[in-house]
Amino acid sequence: SSAWRDLIPQFAIAGAIALTASAVVAVLISRSISRPLARITRAAQEMARGNYDQELDLRGQDEVGRLAQAFNVMARQVSRSHQMMRDLLANVSHELKTPLTSIQGFSQALEEGAISSPEEYKEAGRIINQEALRMRRLVDDLIELSRLESGQALVEREPVDLANLLRDCARRFEWQLRESGADLRLDVPALPSVEGDERRLEQAFANLLDNAVRHVPEGGAITVRAESSNGVVRVAVHNTGSYIPPEDLPRVFERFFQLDRNRSSGSGRAGLGLAIAHEVVQAHLGTLSASSDRKQGTEFVVTLPLP
Repeated sequence: SSAWRDLIPQFAIAGAIALTASAVVAVLISRSISRPLARITRAAQEMARGNYDQELDLRGQDEVGRLAQAFNVMARQVSRSHQMMRDLLANVSHELKTPLTSIQGFSQALEEGAISSPEEYKEAGRIINQEALRMRRLVDDLIELSRLESGQALVEREPVDLANLLRDCARRFEWQLRESGADLRLDVPALPSVEGDERRLEQAFANLLDNAVRHVPEGGAITVRAESSNGVVRVAVHNTGSYIPPEDLPRVFERFFQLDRNRSSGSGRAGLGLAIAHEVVQAHLGTLSASSDRKQGTEFVVTLPLP
């Protein structure tokens, strides 16, 4: 008993020290967890208010650090989606403004009797119909692009003669190139069949050729090359005379992106052709890339897997 009486004060002191130390450690640990969580909570509340540009400067490999990293990725994606939606609304409004103004002007002239001769009536009707078709192509392209991006578009899986498809697409643009004096060259040997949706693949390559035709200068050249190796087919569409700066290359497949802001989309594609081509190629488990050189021109390369 005397030994216990000698040890009890020492145990009490040790216990008090241990209790104090554990309390301090618990407070520090709780603060190290609660403070980052509080910052994440405040950032989430700001996003709920519409302030999407949130970035948490929290590093670490623990659960809180990984949570902060995931939050940053989510915040960037939400901010990008919000900006893309705003750009989409602005671009659609801009693209619809011109045809609507033309339709309104000519219809008002018809109503007020400012147009009297049969030739003027015919010309007004032609322009109204042309602008209405332009609006319809824009709406159809937006619907098609939305269906492709959401995965709702049905993509057939049938054997497609890619060489014949490329030749047919090229023939459709020959008459346009005659006016500009540009040359269209085909380097398309016999290719193995690919599995896919022939109509959508034709749409993708037609959009790439349409883009090349609109950017090739007078007297320039467009080259379509195809080859198969290592289980894939590569198709390159190259045009001379155009240049895309490196900082703009990642954006060429975005909706409504146009390098020349003052250039009118006379083809009616309104900056959606490359975006649709990109989604069609991705739906076929392929890739679409772009490269550009100030001297050589611009080239788009489609890579499709072979069955």
